[in-house]
Amino acid sequence: MKISRHNIIVGFVAGNAQKCGFKIKSLEGNHNNVTIYKPQLPEKLINHRPDVIGLNIDGAVCIGEAKTGADLKTRRSKTQLIDFVSIIRNRPDNLLIIGIPMGEKELLLKVLRDLRIIIDDQIRILEIPETFLHHD
Repeated sequence: MKISRHNIIVGFVAGNAQKCGFKIKSLEGNHNNVTIYKPQLPEKLINHRPDVIGLNIDGAVCIGEAKTGADLKTRRSKTQLIDFVSIIRNRPDNLLIIGIPMGEKELLLKVLRDLRIIIDDQIRILEIPETFLHHD
């Protein structure tokens, strides 16, 4: 079974959230390598459904979002980023992890700059090497 690039990136984002101490509460797609403590689709946050939602023992939220190069330029992706950043800014220990294919970081940084989103400790960019994004 072929797995989409998006789903592979979602798996890496969820794994990274777990390494940061978040338990995955909801996850988009099928991932047998991620432990989900309350399996369900992510709920909509403001207007969009994130790929990953995690909580830590202190109640902080981790939002994970996978982006491919093409969808970084869409209006939908831009409004998602604005919505998700507005949520994580409600608490200093909340986290947004954005997973992208390696080589797309400059495009993501440009999009974030255009949206006036400041990269700080609450926003993590996770670059996935192309060799991991090909699955047959």
